[in-house]
Amino acid sequence: VYRLIRIYGVYNADSGLVGELTYLIGKVSGGTHCDLCDITHSTFGKKKSWRAMNSRLQFPVELIHLNDRDLRLRSFTKGITPCVVLEKEDKHWLLIDSKTLKLCEGEVVEFEKSLIQSLDNLSLCEQTY
Repeated sequence: VYRLIRIYGVYNADSGLVGELTYLIGKVSGGTHCDLCDITHSTFGKKKSWRAMNSRLQFPVELIHLNDRDLRLRSFTKGITPCVVLEKEDKHWLLIDSKTLKLCEGEVVEFEKSLIQSLDNLSLCEQTY
């Protein structure tokens, strides 16, 4: 039986205009930061390199904002965002924590290496990427 596998990239920001403005003000003032945002976005929108990487993955990373998480994902990621989480068979596993996202220094290629390494280490199923 095939079980759905999903990978979520959870931002440390809310969606919508108010969420975007709140994040921008927080980032400029130094009060808020989201390393996943730096990896996925440039000043002008989603990075082409992110879209290209995500299209290569067997299970693309679904990007989600804090206020868009379902109850189970909200509970699992509370206080640890930004992060990347694998969901399989109604269970969650932390693939990439905020410290590792910071080490990517906004680089998609570094994120991809971290993701593949995390999936290999987890070894939940063959070729999950």
